[in-house]
Amino acid sequence: MTRRKNWFGTAADILTASRLFIAGVILYLGKTQSSEALTSVSLLCLLGWTTDTIDGHLARKSFPSHNSLIGRNDRAVDFIMIFSGWLYLIASGFLPKGKAGIYTLGAFLTVLHFRSKLVLTTVEIIPAIAIPITTLKYEPRLGLVWILWALSAAVLDHKRVKVRINILLESRKHIHPKKTI
Repeated sequence: MTRRKNWFGTAADILTASRLFIAGVILYLGKTQSSEALTSVSLLCLLGWTTDTIDGHLARKSFPSHNSLIGRNDRAVDFIMIFSGWLYLIASGFLPKGKAGIYTLGAFLTVLHFRSKLVLTTVEIIPAIAIPITTLKYEPRLGLVWILWALSAAVLDHKRVKVRINILLESRKHIHPKKTI
């Protein structure tokens, strides 16, 4: 049984690591194909968020002592995935460089200042929904796939959605600026 539970952790790590690869491909497409790659980037993001949903389930089934470097950095990988899509949209001209740059800098400084999951999650909302919204605008059929995916993920993972909301509400009580020495 231990071997099987360790397999779940290994599979979760592989799926998490795959998002780093996907993020790299998204950035490459932004540099080489620009706006012509929107469909590919959108599909890659869908794949990435699907792996995120699945790896969470697998990680929870793994042996409790499974504590890998990749698993401990799942949140950082999610951040990289979100901002690769955001940077793609900026580089490809879907977002105005000045305003998006100001938002990105402000988000980065805010996260550094507060160092809170709630703050990080809050500033990630706009970059996280930018790809689906842009896709809905320029590729409506694929945009509808995003909507169906989001609804399906919320229904299939409804217990986890409630847990995440409770965690965010609880962390709201503990937001404090980083203390300077």
